[in-house]
Amino acid sequence: KEAIDLGIVIATDGEDEDAVEDAISGAFGIAKDAVQAAIAQQQVNVLDLGKALSENFNKACRDIGMDPKVVNQLAQEMGFAPGTYGLISASEYQAKIYQDNDDINGGHGWVVTRAADGEKVSHYANHAFINNGHLIYMYHPNYVNGFWVTDCPAY
Repeated sequence: KEAIDLGIVIATDGEDEDAVEDAISGAFGIAKDAVQAAIAQQQVNVLDLGKALSENFNKACRDIGMDPKVVNQLAQEMGFAPGTYGLISASEYQAKIYQDNDDINGGHGWVVTRAADGEKVSHYANHAFINNGHLIYMYHPNYVNGFWVTDCPAY
């Protein structure tokens, strides 16, 4: 439910039951037995869920112009075990985070920006990783396209 509400896609290290449970547990920092109990209580077909998670992750990567293999590589460089993180990106990120808080910046939600030391803001975030229940932003100068937007509003 939280993943759906926030528009989070979860990266799995396969589509089988164990991979799906590990992915949900790792992304949200929930004990694996609690994930298993929730899946059983909701009577979810885990194989169908695994396939949907994989398709949704690949689509989210395409939406930001990133190869899923590159996104997985970047996640591993940040220390996330394979298939244990989530990603909120592009239009979902814009709708659920950037535009969803009327109290901040006159209706602009939570804005994460990037500027070199002493320079004007040059990029604002268009993504976030989710690992162990934490929202994590990655900035890599070779991968700003898609992950970071360059047409910054005036600040």
